Amino acid sequence: MAMAKVLIFVKRAENIERTALYAWLLEEHAAQVKQMPGLRRFTVSTEAEGLEQDFDALLELWFDAAPGVERALESVAGKALLADLEKRASRVERVVVAEHKFVDAQPSAAFKLVAALKRREDLTPGQFKSWWLDRHAPIVVTFPELGRYQVDIVEEGAERFVDGVAEVSFKDLPTLKRIMSTKQVKDTQGDSQVHTRARYRMFVEEHRVIA
Repeated sequence: MAMAKVLIFVKRAENIERTALYAWLLEEHAAQVKQMPGLRRFTVSTEAEGLEQDFDALLELWFDAAPGVERALESVAGKALLADLEKRASRVERVVVAEHKFVDAQPSAAFKLVAALKRREDLTPGQFKSWWLDRHAPIVVTFPELGRYQVDIVEEGAERFVDGVAEVSFKDLPTLKRIMSTKQVKDTQGDSQVHTRARYRMFVEEHRVIA
């Protein structure tokens, strides 16, 4: 059975250094996360180029089922965790998603492009999902040296800041940047742009805290 997954995008507060945020996320914050009931997996992905982006980090938490997500976030540990995160962040965005895995050739591929997309206004969530999974994803799986690729579709419900997130992974950052600069990838990104009205992209390094 597929697990329920929560994605939390984090932009640090102006008075917090990026390295300090990362150290906190991977140590003190990670210890807090481990106290959440029902947690099965947890990763922290940190911005890998040292650039100012819309977000500095992506947290990924897996639970057995969707009801477990709300129980965990409403627990004492969950509320404390989110409160501490808010203190260190200028922006926090949280979405519950369903994973759609296309390639998992290199489970240890640590560097990835994270692309969070908001659909074009005239597209329904269903139409956007169909485009992404049935038309766009088959193009991405042809990228050379691809380690992992999956699309995380936001669950039905209230409108969120994005409708889905792509994770495109490679063995190292130079390989990731080299492949992402090719014409094949740029053409694919053009296909993405005409179907979206907002995009958030960053190169990250994935740290598996609970595998």
